[in-house]
Amino acid sequence: MAKSFQKRVKTLEDSQNGPACRSFTDMLREARRRVAAGDPITAEMIEDPIDGEFWRKVFKARTRARFV
Repeated sequence: MAKSFQKRVKTLEDSQNGPACRSFTDMLREARRRVAAGDPITAEMIEDPIDGEFWRKVFKARTRARFV
């Protein structure tokens, strides 16, 4: 019982700190959350060396969707 509790605490701490490289599903979830909240994709996000490529693709897709 104690080990499962420790695993949950560790998972919670890791999720709050955020991993260095997030999975694609996490990134997609974040992008959808930002769209729903009306948050823009900032230049800092696009220039990010780890997640930047994903944000560039999302930004281009959102731009294309506006003109269709």
